[in-house]
Amino acid sequence: MREAAEQAFAERGYDRTSIADIARAAGVATGTFYVHFPSKEALLDELLGAFNAELAERVGQALGKKGTEHARVLAAAEAVLGACEAHRAFVSAYLERSRVGLEASALRDGINPPAYGLVRAAVASLGVGGEALELATHGLLALWLRVALQHVFRGAQPRAATAGVLADMTVGAVRALTPRRPRGRPTPEPKP
Repeated sequence: MREAAEQAFAERGYDRTSIADIARAAGVATGTFYVHFPSKEALLDELLGAFNAELAERVGQALGKKGTEHARVLAAAEAVLGACEAHRAFVSAYLERSRVGLEASALRDGINPPAYGLVRAAVASLGVGGEALELATHGLLALWLRVALQHVFRGAQPRAATAGVLADMTVGAVRALTPRRPRGRPTPEPKP
């Protein structure tokens, strides 16, 4: 039913897609839809869960690879953009639903708390901590989301170029937030 929903969302958009449209695309009776899902929103939430799980797997594999910090972040950017491309209809449907009815908690937690958790863990693994961690997480999540949406819906440049920009900006931000001490030199004493 998930694939049928994505197909219907791609053809009609989230708002204009009815449960009957999804059932018809799945080749089942409308009542059968309700055996699996109480609402269209519940189906979209399940699609979000599946998308987040795929994203976490792809990003985890990318960040777990050997290589430089930049190479790992670049691989993660490629993975995120690839997932967004592969699930363009879902991403569009989720954005349609998210544009209305955002609660104040969405400003604090983001519109996709599991994605926030994924980004927070990735940023922490790159060495950002303390008070900067939460702000960096929100900033980078917003950056990655905006750039991914531009890439998927405008497609002005190839995925590799977009991933390179994301990696450069992310690594630059992380380096700005994590003090690096030159090797072999003592840490300077703070001035009184």
